[in-house]
Amino acid sequence: MYRLQDDIGENNVNAAIREFLKTFAFKNGPYPVSLQLEGDFQQFTPPENQHLFEDLFRTITLYDVRALSADYIPEPDGKYQVHLTVEARKVRADGRGQEHSIPINDRIDIGVLDANGKFLYLQKQKIDQDKTDFTVMVDKLPAKAGIDPVGKLITRNPDDLVIAVKKR
Repeated sequence: MYRLQDDIGENNVNAAIREFLKTFAFKNGPYPVSLQLEGDFQQFTPPENQHLFEDLFRTITLYDVRALSADYIPEPDGKYQVHLTVEARKVRADGRGQEHSIPINDRIDIGVLDANGKFLYLQKQKIDQDKTDFTVMVDKLPAKAGIDPVGKLITRNPDDLVIAVKKR
């Protein structure tokens, strides 16, 4: 639900839930099934995010994402230029566990954190390749950086999402 809310917006999620409740609250049968709630979510989802329903509700979609390297350069103005390389793969599995890769074309959070775990940078970035480089500027000394640092995706190894940032 966090990913759906994050991608389509809290207002759209709330509007879909209101619509669902308007249809089914305090009524006797027939009772709703999850497909009715999914339909309401889909109704309030912008066209560019309709692909979410395949990933979140209709298929078993897994992500292999990890941070490969992260370093920074101090800038003369006191800011820090952070360079991050990430790897991202998307797979679908059938009910028997057979998996096949599918093209990744998702907006995924990229984050940089300070030594206290506070985000210095957290924004969605388009990922459409297996390996992607990012360069971002932050105001404080970075300690860690990574892909999907909040853990919204269903990943195989959440320990690979964030790594230490080293001085270049």
